[in-house]
Amino acid sequence: MAHANRDAEPAEPEPARELLADAAADQIVAALCSDETEGCMQVTGLPLAPLLLPMPAPSLSCALTPIDDRGRLANRSPIRAVGWPPGQSITISIVRQAVVVISQSNGTESITRQGHLRLPARVRHLCRLTSGDRLFIAAAPACGVLIGYTMPLLESILLKHHIPTGDK
Repeated sequence: MAHANRDAEPAEPEPARELLADAAADQIVAALCSDETEGCMQVTGLPLAPLLLPMPAPSLSCALTPIDDRGRLANRSPIRAVGWPPGQSITISIVRQAVVVISQSNGTESITRQGHLRLPARVRHLCRLTSGDRLFIAAAPACGVLIGYTMPLLESILLKHHIPTGDK
């Protein structure tokens, strides 16, 4: 008899079910799309994440490097990034607590024969750098400049950038 009851109730025709499903999908899409969106398109299958635009190529070459007991920076990649050969005359200055290095024909310092940047004692003392300390070096090849940030200075910069101050 169960067989007879099932046959007694007419099944909803397939086209009617499809229309109901389409109407429900349209209502969901309308609810999800607002006037602020650029437009809505119906998606079949799984939704895809929006594609991001490619990131521009970085203009800086950066390295985190330790300093030895004679002031040499272990990582030579920033020197190679700016294209300075061993023996290149440079000038080293402290600007707003950062170490700024530029190539100058009459510079008082130079890149070592092994291609290292050596910070003189006066610079290390002003920046309170000791053997084993690390320096974050940002090389800007287009400008021909290296900028070194001590860890306390870098920490200060990052905290100012990421921690709200309540000035808003």
